Amino acid sequence: AIVPIFKTDDEKQLVLGFIEQVLGALGLDVKEDLAKAASGQTNASFFWDKHTGQRVVVDLRDVRPGDKQYHWEQRGVPFRLEVGPRDVQANAFVLKHRLDRNKETCQLADVSRDWLQTKLDAMHASLYERARAFRESSTRDVTSYDELKSTIATSGGFVRCYFEPGIEAEAKIKDETKATVRVVLMEEAEPGTCVYSGKTTKTRVLFAQSY
Repeated sequence: AIVPIFKTDDEKQLVLGFIEQVLGALGLDVKEDLAKAASGQTNASFFWDKHTGQRVVVDLRDVRPGDKQYHWEQRGVPFRLEVGPRDVQANAFVLKHRLDRNKETCQLADVSRDWLQTKLDAMHASLYERARAFRESSTRDVTSYDELKSTIATSGGFVRCYFEPGIEAEAKIKDETKATVRVVLMEEAEPGTCVYSGKTTKTRVLFAQSY
């Protein structure tokens, strides 16, 4: 999302002219659509990748810049580009990252489709790794039914264990713990002992409460 920052009509024209250059460097032909959106003070939206639905949005609404920034932060856009008159004079803009809230000054000369794709790929990888790390830190292994019950009661998250699925057993566990089987793990495992029945099984599952 691109957030223009200006106070006067002259500043608006200066900033929008620069934004047009930024979008052009990204391979987007926007001149007519950008001017039309600016006259109506509405968002201008341009497909970055039609196959994935990724877009670049220029927020031209008649609201305060701070409100625009919060609007896009709420919606989880990976990057916000902020452009004001002083940025234009420096031939640059401020890029704010969703993931770590860091910001960096980027030069127009460095902008290209590859530049943005590299940043999007890095953002995707960082989000994926953060989610995977959170999942792993929230998954606990148990070997008995008492341990399963106490872990769910005190720690929550996912509980991984050997379990031979069965309607009656699952209903009893849900009644006593409010947890159900969320995933039957597909990877091969050595036989183990079912936490509920004590029988030998190769099936491992993840139990968790549903919210």
